[in-house]
Amino acid sequence: MSTFDLYLHGTPKGHQIWGSDKNHDYIDTFYNHDSNIADKAAMQIDICMGDSYYTYIRQQEVYDSNGRPGSFFAMTVCFPRSFCTNVYKLYQIFETVYSKVCVGSLIAQKQNKEIFLVSDFESSRSGNSATVDKIHAIFVKNIAELIAPFISPLGNVPDTFNKEKKQYSLIEVDSPLFFDYFKKQSIVVLPNLEPASIVNQTISKQLNSVISQKKSLESSNSQLQSENSLLLKENQSLTKQLHTSASASEKKYSSIINQLKSDLKATYQERDELKTKIEDARSSIDLMDKPFQKLTRLLAGRFPENAKKDFDEYMESSKKSHAKYSKTIRTSRLNSILLAIIIALCLVILYFVALKPNFANINSNGRLTEPSDAVVTPKSDNEATEANSASTPLDANAESGTNTNNHDSWDSCLINIVGGGDTIVNSRNYTLKVQKKDFTAANVPRGQWLVWIDSRDQPINKDNKFILPTETATGTNVRVDYVVDGRVVLNRTLKVIK
Repeated sequence: MSTFDLYLHGTPKGHQIWGSDKNHDYIDTFYNHDSNIADKAAMQIDICMGDSYYTYIRQQEVYDSNGRPGSFFAMTVCFPRSFCTNVYKLYQIFETVYSKVCVGSLIAQKQNKEIFLVSDFESSRSGNSATVDKIHAIFVKNIAELIAPFISPLGNVPDTFNKEKKQYSLIEVDSPLFFDYFKKQSIVVLPNLEPASIVNQTISKQLNSVISQKKSLESSNSQLQSENSLLLKENQSLTKQLHTSASASEKKYSSIINQLKSDLKATYQERDELKTKIEDARSSIDLMDKPFQKLTRLLAGRFPENAKKDFDEYMESSKKSHAKYSKTIRTSRLNSILLAIIIALCLVILYFVALKPNFANINSNGRLTEPSDAVVTPKSDNEATEANSASTPLDANAESGTNTNNHDSWDSCLINIVGGGDTIVNSRNYTLKVQKKDFTAANVPRGQWLVWIDSRDQPINKDNKFILPTETATGTNVRVDYVVDGRVVLNRTLKVIK
C-alpha cells in the first residue's frame, strides 16, 4: 500500500486544517485561493519540497457557518517523493468523497450555494464515527486499490507551486505532455474546460478562414498594385503632356500678350494725352468765356431789338454745340477742329471789339445812325448829368410795361444754375438765380421758377431749388423757366449726364 498524507482544510469559521501535521505552510497558501476560477470544482497539482500535492477545491458560492461568502472547502492528498500517473481516477475519488460524504455532513447545498454546516471539521459526525475519520478511511481503501498501481517516483524535481499556473482539461490529463508540464509549472485541472484538441480544431478553422481571407486580400492587393502602377504611368504621361502643352501655349501666346501689353500702354499714353488736350481746350474755353460775355453786352447794347432774337438763337446753338462737342471729342483731329473754331471766334471778337468800336450809334429814338466826326463841346457837371439823364434810352422791359422800377433788361440777364451748368447729374441739389450776364446781381421783378423734365406735367422744383430724380435717363433734356406775370421771361435748357 502506498503511503500518502491527507488534509481537510477550508473556512467553516476561520481557516482550519485537519489531517497531517506535515508542511502546513503549503496548505496555508490556499487560504488566498484563486477566486478567478469560474468552475465549481477544480484540482490543483503542485510539487513542493520533493513531494507532489493533489488538492480538490470548491470555492464558488461557498459560505461559512455564519453565512458569510468568500469561503472555500478543499481536500489534499500528498504523495511523498512520488506522483500519481492516473490523475483522472484520483479526481473521481475526490468527487465521490465530496458528493457522498462531505455533502450533508460538512456542507449543505442550497439554491446553487454551498454552506458549511459546522464551524469545526471534527465536530461533524457520520453515524457512530467522526466524519473526518470516515473520509480518511475511504481514501486509504481507494488509494490502495485504485491509485497505488499508478504511483511513480518523482525524482529530483524543483518546486512548481510558486510557478505560473497552466490550465488543463480533465479529459486531457495523464498524457505525456501533461506530465511534462506537471514537472515545470503548477497545474489546474478543470472538468468543464474544453480539451485542447477541440480548441485546436476551432483555432484551425479560424486560421483556415484567416488564411483564405489573407489569400483573397493578397489577390486584391496585387490587383490594386497593378492598377496603381497603371494609374501612376498614366499620371506621369498626363503630367508630361500638360507640361508640353503649357510650354507650347506659353510660347504661342507670349508674343500676343506682349503685344497687348504694348498696345495697352500706348492706349494709356494716348488717353493721357487726350485728357491733357481736353483740359487745355476747357481752359481755352474758360479763357474765352469773359470775351464772349463782353461781346454779348456790346451786342445787346448796340442791337437791343433787331439782333436780340438772332443772337439768342446763336447763343443757344453755340451752347448746344459746345456741350455736344465736349462729349464727343476723342481724337487729335477733333482737337484740331476745336482749335480752328476757337481761332475763328477770337477773330470775330477782335473784329467787333477792337476793329469796329464805333460800328454804329443808337440815337435817343432807338434808330441806327452813322458815327459823327463833330466835336463835342464840354459841358458843366450839372449840364452833363442832365444831358445823360435825358439821353438814357428806356430798356425793353420798360417799353413792354413789365419794368416799372428801373429793373435790368431781360436781355442782359441769364439763369444761373448754382452747382451745375449746361449739364447736370442725378441726385444733386441745384439752386436757381437770375443774374446779369457778367454774373453780377440783377435787379428784376419777382417771378416764379418752373423746372420741367421733357414732357412731364408737373415741375420738379421747390421755389428756386430742385433735385434731379435718380431714375432720370442720361441725355434727357431739362427746361428751366422764369415766369413773371404769367409770361416766360427767361429760360434755359439743360442736358442730363452720368
